[in-house]
Amino acid sequence: MTRSAELNERRDVRSAGIWLAGLCLLAMLAVALGALWLIFAPQASGPAIGFARPDPAVDLAQFEASETRKLTSLGWSNRAAGLARIPIADAMSIMAAQGRLPQWPAGKAP
Repeated sequence: MTRSAELNERRDVRSAGIWLAGLCLLAMLAVALGALWLIFAPQASGPAIGFARPDPAVDLAQFEASETRKLTSLGWSNRAAGLARIPIADAMSIMAAQGRLPQWPAGKAP
C-alpha cells in the first residue's frame, strides 16, 4: 500500500466521530438502565407482585367472607350514580314475582 493511500484512509475516517457515537450510545444505555431501575425498584408499601403471601389460606378465607357479605347484604355499589345492591335471594324473589325469569321453549326439555 502506498503512503498516499494510507493518508487518504486516515482522512476519510475521523476517530472523533466514532468516539462521540460510542459515548452517546453509553449515555443512552445509562439512561435506559436508570429508568428501568426507577420503574422496577422495590416498593416500600409491601412485597412486590409475584412474591408468595405469608398465609394464602387466611387471605382466601378473608376474601370469601368479604364477598359473601357483599352478596348477602344491602348497600351502595355507587351512591353518586344511585346504584345499590341487594341480597341475591331478594333479587331472585323480585325477578320471579315480576315474571322476568327466562322460560324454556315450549316442548323442549332442558
